[in-house]
Amino acid sequence: MKICDLRLDRPAGAARLSARVVWEDSDRPHQEIFYEVKPPFADAVPYASEPFVAAAVIPAMRHGEERLAVEGELCPELRCGLDVAMRWLGEWYGGARKPLAIEAAADRVAPIRAPQPRAACFFTGGVDSMATLRHNRLNFPPGHPSAIRDAVIIYGLEVERPSAFDAVLGLLTAATDDAGADLLPVYTNVRSLDLNWTFWEFEWEAAVYASVAHALSQRLTSVSISSTYDIPNMRPLGSHPLLDPNYGSSSLRVRHDGITLSRLDKLRVIAGWDAGLQRLRVCNNVEHYRTDTINCARCEKCVRTMLGLEALGALDRTTAFPAGSLTPDLVMSRGTCLPHIETVYTEFLAPLAARGRHDLVDAVSYVLRESRGEFGLRGTVRRLDRAMLGGRLRAAKNAMFASPKDVM
Repeated sequence: MKICDLRLDRPAGAARLSARVVWEDSDRPHQEIFYEVKPPFADAVPYASEPFVAAAVIPAMRHGEERLAVEGELCPELRCGLDVAMRWLGEWYGGARKPLAIEAAADRVAPIRAPQPRAACFFTGGVDSMATLRHNRLNFPPGHPSAIRDAVIIYGLEVERPSAFDAVLGLLTAATDDAGADLLPVYTNVRSLDLNWTFWEFEWEAAVYASVAHALSQRLTSVSISSTYDIPNMRPLGSHPLLDPNYGSSSLRVRHDGITLSRLDKLRVIAGWDAGLQRLRVCNNVEHYRTDTINCARCEKCVRTMLGLEALGALDRTTAFPAGSLTPDLVMSRGTCLPHIETVYTEFLAPLAARGRHDLVDAVSYVLRESRGEFGLRGTVRRLDRAMLGGRLRAAKNAMFASPKDVM
């Protein structure tokens, strides 16, 4: 892979950083990748190759490229960090993943650096990022170098319709204003390098986020990526505390934030902040977005979030979801307790019971049993194994039929 034709244009006061990505060893079309920032934030964008290298190296490894060569300077700290990230992904997932050589015309000696430290976070309005912003405010005074001053939101990842993105911006600006942070939109097509969502989730997510932060490194010196899991439930993922810091450079520190907080802990943090509670955006059904409502209150993510808020006694205090939306029938019909979120549903049981919501406890328990396959004769065996043998029977079966490392 080659990254060439690096350009920084400033049309009508905006800033557009672009480069051409040329695939050398895989049969994929060449692409122009860009990052665009509008006024008043256009001065944040440097003339730099780091955004493209951070974004492209993991797809290049996935598709069998032998090298990544970039015209121009590259920070050696980023190059070394990317080598570590590639090796972690190879260790986790195996298969044909092989770290590739990263070549640059020259090493960057003088870092790209804003005059003063300036911290940011990525901000979607979801539970993870909303909790990151609020938790930061509760722990760092405004003058501290790690106090978040910019909340970066990206057009071109999960929201690709201008009207939907404008609705999100209108919703979230009130929350960031209340927190004393600037909502900073970035427009990019970087996801077009690989449109596979499984690859995004398990291998690529933090690299893309970091690439966007590098495209703002004339303004930012550190950025936080919100964790999906807490420490007891940590597992290999595209954003992980062992991965994310490796995407930084001498100019930009990348932090993996929030690993001490469970999903219920994060919702508790948000429930204590009315501006955030009223503007939670957890729904990905962008076709339903309007200026007056964002969350559909029907999908699994909405159901899961409403359950957590109800467990905390906060659901009736937010307008983020229509009143009366949460019912046991909705939970049983829309709840889909995949293994990686089973602990989230389980965490809701005790506080729901403490609030007397046994109807929801029964519904959540149904979803848990269904996801574990605990109905019928096979389900009876699984329940007995879990209750009496601590799951050892299932573990022995999994070990007996273990397959090689996953190759996604």
